[in-house]
Amino acid sequence: MDPVSVGSAAAVLLATKGGGALAGEGGKAAWVGLGRLVALVRGKFAGDRPAGQALEEAQAHPNDPVPVQRLAETLVQHGDRDPGFLQALAQLVEAARRDPVVGPAVVQVNDYGSIGKVVAIGTVNGDVSF
Repeated sequence: MDPVSVGSAAAVLLATKGGGALAGEGGKAAWVGLGRLVALVRGKFAGDRPAGQALEEAQAHPNDPVPVQRLAETLVQHGDRDPGFLQALAQLVEAARRDPVVGPAVVQVNDYGSIGKVVAIGTVNGDVSF
């Protein structure tokens, strides 16, 4: 995945706590990687007040694209300066994509696509219409 896709996916996971898939008691153990993702980013952002604020704002307003985009941009900037951080972030995002609970929340958009709404569907038996 390219750095922008990694940053965007990580920002969504961080802001929405795994796309909401981890809410409730049963979801706490659903993807332990979320804790590692949060720890990685908080550790990287330690001492960088604007970056820490970007994370806090995105988590406080996960449905607002502006702070989530700001967090994604901050993650990409840190990844540009530290390839090891970017690699660790990419590995955690890929692990999230493979997770059956969290995976549907990680949607990859290429070629700067514009998305109005996203629907993630696991298994469908029959027709689907929108």
